[in-house]
Amino acid sequence: MDVEMTVDSGADLSMIPYQVGLGLGLARSRVTLRELSGVAGGLRYDLHRLCLRLGPFDFRARVACRGRDRMHGAPRLDRRWEFDDVEIGLKA
Repeated sequence: MDVEMTVDSGADLSMIPYQVGLGLGLARSRVTLRELSGVAGGLRYDLHRLCLRLGPFDFRARVACRGRDRMHGAPRLDRRWEFDDVEIGLKA
């Protein structure tokens, strides 16, 4: 499944909406959803480790799948990628 994600250099977790998680076949955890609080408030999520592809590079990432509540903004790719072969430069 192809999912466009925004690279978020300040994010601690990659995040996808609930419906995308269902499309990827992710089952909801049998334990209580985890909770995360931030500037914009709190959210509930299940945490998964997935293999992702960015262009020609495959890597593993921790991906939070939001609960049934609505996710604000695009799916996000966090700053903790597990590969060293790619450098991303940000320009002002």
